[in-house]
Amino acid sequence: MSRVKNISSISFAILFAMLLIPALLTLFDWPKTESLSGSFEPVDRIPLTTESWFSGDFQSNWESWYNDTLQTHAPMVRVKNQFLYSVFEETTTYVLIGKNNQLFAYNYFPAFRGFNRKSNAHWRQVGKDLAWLKDTLAAHDIPLLFVIAPNKVRYMPENLPDQFVKTPGDSSDQYNAVAMLDANDIPYLDLNSYFLSLKETTKYPLFPNTGTHWSEYGALIAGDTLIGSLGRLLDTSLTQLEFSSDEVTDYSMNGDDELAQHLNLWEAPKTEPLPFPKVIFHNESVWKPNVVLVSDSYYWGLNNSGVLPNSVSENHTLWYYNNTNFDDEYGEKNLDEINRWEELLERDAVIILGTESNLFLMPYGLIEDLKAQ
Repeated sequence: MSRVKNISSISFAILFAMLLIPALLTLFDWPKTESLSGSFEPVDRIPLTTESWFSGDFQSNWESWYNDTLQTHAPMVRVKNQFLYSVFEETTTYVLIGKNNQLFAYNYFPAFRGFNRKSNAHWRQVGKDLAWLKDTLAAHDIPLLFVIAPNKVRYMPENLPDQFVKTPGDSSDQYNAVAMLDANDIPYLDLNSYFLSLKETTKYPLFPNTGTHWSEYGALIAGDTLIGSLGRLLDTSLTQLEFSSDEVTDYSMNGDDELAQHLNLWEAPKTEPLPFPKVIFHNESVWKPNVVLVSDSYYWGLNNSGVLPNSVSENHTLWYYNNTNFDDEYGEKNLDEINRWEELLERDAVIILGTESNLFLMPYGLIEDLKAQ
């Protein structure tokens, strides 16, 4: 009996320690651990009231809050994720483990295959709306340019995991959007198709192996093409890029490892060195147009690579998803607090930019907001 008592006591002590130690570590905020990457909604505690207690809402909320704030939460998540990744090549996120050390964002795959694509009626309406916007801006000598940013899945489907179909769908938002732009004579730049045309000849990677957005070299190629298209619309010469062939360094920009970080592993896949040529921006005595870019996250690569700072006015503005304004005048501000028409009619050009997986959102409700003013 004494032996059974001892085993029971030891078991209870171990169990108690397992419960107590995480709480003590959280109480003393030790050790410092790296936060998990990705988008998370923090759990806010609700007040303890008679109603919340007897309804069970307080207990349920407290349990979620406690688990979310435990000091051991992030390390244990990384342990689980590392096991799944290392043993089964599986993830608990939207990140796909591809071939040749390539990572992909799953949300780009349905767009490539044409799943959940918008109806023909949707694209007819978008075409009418864009034609209206183009004509309205043209009355003030302001051109409109629609830009489709590239899809890494479409660019290299051969590196998708084996269980994924590697051929594009017969119809997709990409196909229907281009047809709509052609039918309504909307100036556009299809960087999806352009990147594919470069696949066999490009010197350097256009995408990082651990990211979903373009590499800095890819952003420079895209930006050079975009500025060229903008110059033709404005009927003037803008900044030109010159790529040096005799000075190449290994370089990665912020975001090149975004997918690796979102795996939340102890040892994430490494970003392969990205050869990067020296770039010269020929912008002496060149006019820099003041533009508005209504864009998704592909704006940031164009900005961080130096294309936009060297090619358009420093007063240019980003309307991020047509929700948030970013510029030097207003800073970061809700767009509903700004008169969109007044802003647009002061510009030299308007650019609507987005990647294939966001085509169904474009132009991000801009037309509805403009018509409401």
